[in-house]
Amino acid sequence: MHEPSPKPTNNSKIENIGQSWKKIKATIAEVEINTLMIVDRYGDHRSNKYPPK
Repeated sequence: MHEPSPKPTNNSKIENIGQSWKKIKATIAEVEINTLMIVDRYGDHRSNKYPPK
């Protein structure tokens, strides 16, 4: 049995995943901020504390 030769693409794949994850986290943060702004403006529809204006 021979060892599989190391693939040079592994590091770049990991880097790409890291960059993609940063983009994903940034997108999630934007969505959360937008959601908070919408909830702040219209009230939280999930609870009856703040009826929609």
